[in-house]
Amino acid sequence: MTIRHLLNPDMIIFGGGVMGACGGFLLPRIEAEVAADCLRASRQAMRIVLSELGDDAVALGAAALIRAEVGGHGLGHVDSAAEPTGDPDAIPTPVVDGVEFGAVVVDGESMEHDVYIRADGQVKKRKKKHARKKYGTSHVLDSREIEKLCKGGPRSVFIGCGFQGLVTLTDDAKAYLDELDIRWECLRTPRAAEAYNAADRPKAVMLHVTC
Repeated sequence: MTIRHLLNPDMIIFGGGVMGACGGFLLPRIEAEVAADCLRASRQAMRIVLSELGDDAVALGAAALIRAEVGGHGLGHVDSAAEPTGDPDAIPTPVVDGVEFGAVVVDGESMEHDVYIRADGQVKKRKKKHARKKYGTSHVLDSREIEKLCKGGPRSVFIGCGFQGLVTLTDDAKAYLDELDIRWECLRTPRAAEAYNAADRPKAVMLHVTC
């Protein structure tokens, strides 16, 4: 449990012979242990699944490693441009160049989907499957999604709640932000983009590009 809190993974995949033979018995017990975690945000943000690769996982992993080594991207390859500098100001901060209904332009790249821009400089497509499955709509953000947005440690978070302002935050999402003492605002998407661009670092934004 302590290691899980330190690493903060989005997902833990269990594989191997024991899980292959007894996964149906063990998995519910593991999930029950996670559900008993006193840290609410931690238990809500992580998925536990069985490996889909089964006994092929080792062979496929070895093949992938060899392919990466041959291509110069293996474990022994050092990309000096990707080395961390230790200076947070050296992390590139994406800029929202513009938004229109159905699309957002970030650093010159147009994307026709919702996006997260995290404090670590990562621009991620927002996956709506979780919200639609749990709430029946993509117009709800809960603590699971907010935790993903907050990776990188922002001090300010902006929620672009659509052009008509239909996106809402659940109470647990608001509590998660408040517990971390993160300043947050829900604004219409064009205004959220402007506020994000103008804010001091570190900062993050989610932009919903439709209603």
